[in-house]
Amino acid sequence: MPKQVTNVASDDALTTIYRITNDENEEAKAARISERLGIRAASVSGMLARLKRDRLILIDKKKNVTLTKTGLIRATQMVRRHRIAECLL
Repeated sequence: MPKQVTNVASDDALTTIYRITNDENEEAKAARISERLGIRAASVSGMLARLKRDRLILIDKKKNVTLTKTGLIRATQMVRRHRIAECLL
């Protein structure tokens, strides 16, 4: 898979986690992330494993997904870009 496609998928996952945890004050779990992104749970599990490997997320014993400081910065940047684009449209 090309690196650009991987980054887009990672950014989508980070943005989804950000919106679930910060905008909605809910727990981000793999099933909820899968539902929001409209992709299979197995694909989300693989994505979460890569994000964890890259130290962008943490997964606790209850399977709650939280953003690390680096993940939060990246997700915040993406959300800002999306909101600016929405305002321009």
